[in-house]
Formats: sequence, structure tokens, C-alpha cells
Amino acid sequence: MKKKRIVVGMSGGVDSSITLVLLKKQGFNPVGVSLKLEVWKDKCNVLRENVCCTKESFDIAKKICKKLNVPYYVYDVKKEFKKEVMDYFLSDLKKNRTPNPCVVCNRYLKFKKLFEFAKKKGIKYVATGHYAQVRFNKKTKRYELLKAKDKTKDQSYGLSFLPQKWLKWIILPLGNYTKKKVFKIAKKEGFEFFLKRKQSQDLCFVSKRAIPKYIEKKIGVKPGKIVDTKGNVLGEHKGVHFYTIGQRRRLGLQGYFVRALILKKI
Repeated sequence: MKKKRIVVGMSGGVDSSITLVLLKKQGFNPVGVSLKLEVWKDKCNVLRENVCCTKESFDIAKKICKKLNVPYYVYDVKKEFKKEVMDYFLSDLKKNRTPNPCVVCNRYLKFKKLFEFAKKKGIKYVATGHYAQVRFNKKTKRYELLKAKDKTKDQSYGLSFLPQKWLKWIILPLGNYTKKKVFKIAKKEGFEFFLKRKQSQDLCFVSKRAIPKYIEKKIGVKPGKIVDTKGNVLGEHKGVHFYTIGQRRRLGLQGYFVRALILKKI
């Protein structure tokens, strides 16, 4: 793999940064790329818990690439992201389904655009900081997506829609590392500031706290009754599209969770 050029998806976080470090040490010739995504523009949507896709994250990614003497680019895919991820998210909620925007994003936006950028530069390989592993099975002649060594951080499910034609050229350096080890490498490489930063937990286009308001503004309110398994009315809700199976938060009922979404008036 020495001297092989490779596009590395840079989020500005510790995982993608250490991915870049490891690839350099393995002899690759990496090119850092940050995807510029659309976000919900509203005063209540403060992405404080998520450093991904912000100017701050791009500045960090650029700084890391500069320190490692790696070319860095920002690829604007806002229009495509809105269509493939944000619109999908709302569409599934309107159908009273539980959307999985990260799985859809990886398949139809993130890796698609990284490979698109790579092709423009004449590059075959793409790498990200996901915790998962890719292995070629000699018996089946197919590439397999496997769980990461760190089971608490495994992201193989989020990559489960990726096709064979991409798996062949995808490299996931963190698949055999634990998060603890990644932080140790960050400290050793002089990136101690990552140890003090809160890890991303929100969706990249809307913060966790703003999700109810986002749904309300985009879909509206459709009130209904909250009932238990015996048919007793426990309270009211603003619409089934605000909830998912197994949800406990924002019910206003201690000790209860969502078991089913009944699409009829009670």
C-alpha cells in the first residue's frame, strides 16, 4: 500500500484525525476532505454538542492536515445532503416510521460523495474514522463488513448498506483499535485538545434538543391520546411522528415507554 493515494473523510474529530495519522504511518499518501453539509437554520438549533460540519470543525481538520503536510479540501454537498438525508428523515416521520439518517447518509451521501471526489482526483481508495472492519473472504470472493475490536464503539451497522463495489476500496484503520487507544495516540501525536472536547452525539443537521421543534415546524402537530396496554388514557401527545418504538424521553410519564404507534383516533 506504500505511496497509495487515498481520500480521508475529515470531520474535525479525533477519530478521523487519528485515521489520517495511522494512514501516514502505514505509507499511504492521503488527501483530507471535509463534506460541507446542510443544517437546519433556526435560532433554536444550536449544535453545541456536535462539532461536525461546522466552521470550527473545518478549521480543526485543516489544522491537522497542515501539521501532517496533507492536502485539504472542503467539498460542498449541501444540496444533495438535504435531499438524501434531511428530506428522507422527514418523509419517514410523516409515514410514522422510525428513520435512520446515519445509515442512509453513509450509503447515499457520505461515501458516495467521497468516492465522487476521489474519482475526480484519480484516486481509488477512501478511508474514514468509523469503527468497523472490511475483510475479503477468499471462499465467497466477497468483501465482508465486520464489527470493530471495540464493541462499545462499533459502527458496522451504520455502514451495512455499503455495496461491494465500494467495500473493495474502503479502508477503516480504526477497526482494530479501541477508543481508549485512539485517545492515547492523539496525546502522543500532540493533539491533546481532543481529550477535552465533548464527543459528537447529535444528528449533524439538528441538535438533540431542537429535534422536537424541528419536527413541529416541518410536519406540524397532530394531537392524540396516550393509552396503556389496557386502554387507559394516560395523557396526550402532539403527534405519533414525535415518537419512536421504545422511546422513554419526552413522554411526560415516568416509568413508561412507547410500545406501539396506533394510527387512529382513540
